[in-house]
Formats: sequence, structure tokens, C-alpha cells
Amino acid sequence: MSSLTWQEHFKDKIGELETPSEVSLLEHALIEGLLSEEEYFLWACKTHQIPLLQGNFFTEQEPDAALLEKVQLPWSSTLFPVAEWDGHVLIAGLEKPDNLPAHCGFIYAPREGLASWWERLRDSHVAAGGEAPEGIKDTQEAPSLDFTGISLHRAATAEAPKETNDGPRDEEPLEKTVVHPAATAKPVADKPVPKPVLETPLEPVTKKTSLPAATAGMTGSMTGLAPHQQGVFRLGPLEPKHALSTLMASNPIFRREVQSALQSLRHHTHTMLLALTEKNEALVPVLWSENFGQVTTPEKIHLGEPSAFNIMVTTEKPFHGAPVSNDINDRFMNQWHQGVPAETLTLVPVFFKNRLVGALLAIGPAAAYTLPILRAAEKTSSDLTRRLGGASEDSAAA
Repeated sequence: MSSLTWQEHFKDKIGELETPSEVSLLEHALIEGLLSEEEYFLWACKTHQIPLLQGNFFTEQEPDAALLEKVQLPWSSTLFPVAEWDGHVLIAGLEKPDNLPAHCGFIYAPREGLASWWERLRDSHVAAGGEAPEGIKDTQEAPSLDFTGISLHRAATAEAPKETNDGPRDEEPLEKTVVHPAATAKPVADKPVPKPVLETPLEPVTKKTSLPAATAGMTGSMTGLAPHQQGVFRLGPLEPKHALSTLMASNPIFRREVQSALQSLRHHTHTMLLALTEKNEALVPVLWSENFGQVTTPEKIHLGEPSAFNIMVTTEKPFHGAPVSNDINDRFMNQWHQGVPAETLTLVPVFFKNRLVGALLAIGPAAAYTLPILRAAEKTSSDLTRRLGGASEDSAAA
């Protein structure tokens, strides 16, 4: 992630622009037309590897004023919390604050959407019988903006997938938006938008909800989504010095357990186990369902550049949604999915001794983008983590 600031990058455009008292320098530059929102987000998302929240999130979700009280920051019309997940608060804005608390994640968001929610937050508070909360004051209405071409997460086509963050429902799959606030001090983020942005796997919700643990039957009743039999699996080449890869090659019992785990992801058509290289530079396919096709020399999935894989590794949280089109994501789909973009890509981290060692990968239809299916994948990963510890102890004893 670069430390370059937007002022340094766009210094030729903004010149000696001074900050007015009522708005930030960035917002002032956007209002004055010295800098376009499209070019700013295109640069910011790529440079800082932070995704952009799609504009329709603000029209399809409801703001929650209670979130303003959970984090102590100087909220404004261009910076405020938009979702909470397991105690992790997702903050959206034009610029990432320097003093972001450890339990918070950050995601870029368009001014128009931010301004509309800010007005609703203020109105809802006043309607409840109080004055506007501290930091909430009248602001200029943001101009209508066209974000065609800017996207954080994109589905398989050139169109930006629709995103929703009201949490998946048991009977209807979500749209294709992804925003996954992390359950730990590390933020997660992933979600759809048109091309120039990143992807972030976060499934934002407007209200914190206590959800039951996934069970084997949780996903069986999903309307219109029949279980898929994946059949035979293929074992990839050994990744030296890697516990997960070594166990797969040397321990037949553990290998069968992994196959069983992958087969339990019944509503995905393609599944795979990935191992993280020793220096965390790439993910390597270790085991995959044969319907991926004849792949004799699987390529490493390099990290460090924007991709669904990089989001999962850097945040150590699941990615669940439609990945945006970029070099890394497209290269994977070209080799493993006949070049067809995934409607729903699920990546769930696998840990060994509290260290990230790999991930479960699953590709499914758009209808697989639901919270119960994600929960089931997380449970599968958790079970696999326990099996990995047991298999490692057995191998050491032998």
C-alpha cells in the first residue's frame, strides 16, 4: 500500500488551493471541478488497495444512527459508519482517517451517496426528539454524479452487479454487492461496482444481528438452488515447506477429509483448496473438483495487487460475492473457469496454529450469494482447521 497522498499525486490539478472552513480540501477540489470523483477514486482504490462502495448501496439500505455513537471520530457528510458486523464497524468516506480505531474498517464511497445518508441520519435524529448530533450540521447537497465505469466489484459482465447490504435472506439471494466488515481488528472489504475499483468481500449489514451457527441443513432449503454433486477431485503438485500441501500429499486420511469438506459446499459448482506460500506471496491450488477441467500446470495466484484473493489474505476474512474484472481475477478465471467470470466467488481462510495457511475456494451461481451459504462455508473452514491440527499431530507422532 502506497503512502503517497492525493495532494501529492494531483498537485498539478489543485495548485495552491486552500481549504475552506466548511469542507475538506478534497471535497473543495471536487466541488470546484479541479478534480473529478472518477479519477480520484480510480487512483485512490488502486494506490491504497481499498475498495469503493457502489452508489446503490445508499439507496437500497437504511442508515443506522446508533453506529455514530460506537466510534469516536469527527463525523461529517463525507465520513461516517455505514455497517457493523460482529462488533466490527465499517466506515465509509472520501478519505481514510489517520486515527482509525483497530475495530474499524474503511471503504471509499461516492459523495452523492454519503450526502443522502447524512441528511437522513440528521433527520432521523431530529425526528426522534433531539437536535442534530454533534458533528452533524447542514451541508451542501452533493451534485448528481455518474459512476459508470467505476466499480469495486463487478460481476461476470461489463455491467456493474447490483449490490445490497441488508444481509442475505433465507429465501432470496442477495444482489451482487460485497462488503464484509471483519470480525477482528482487521477490516475486510469486498463488493461489486463497475470496473475501476477493487473488490472487497464484505457483506455489510445495517444492523448487527445475532445469527445462529451454520448447520448441515441450513442451505438445503434455498429456493431455486439445488445441491450440486462435485464428484472426483484432482491433487495438485506439492508445495515445499507448506504444512497444508505436505499433509495433502502424504496423509490419505486427511486428503479424504478435505475432499469431504469441499463436497459439503453443495451449492457451489466448483470447489478448490488453496495453500498460501511460505512468504505469503501467492496462493497455490492444491486440490480441486474435476469439473474445473484439465489443468495440468496450475499457475500460482500472485498477491500484492488488487484481487479477491488479495482481499481475503490481507484481511484474513472471507470474500463472498462477484469479483471485479482485473488482471489477477481474470487470469484465474481464464485458466480455471473457461474465461467465464464467477457470479459468486467464495473465499474462506484456513488457519493452522493461528496462522493463515490457505483458503477454501468455491464458485457458484448468483443464487449462491446468500448469508446462510457463506456461514456454511465458514463452518466448513473451521472444521477443516481442526482437522488440520489433528492430522499434523498424527504425522508428527508417526
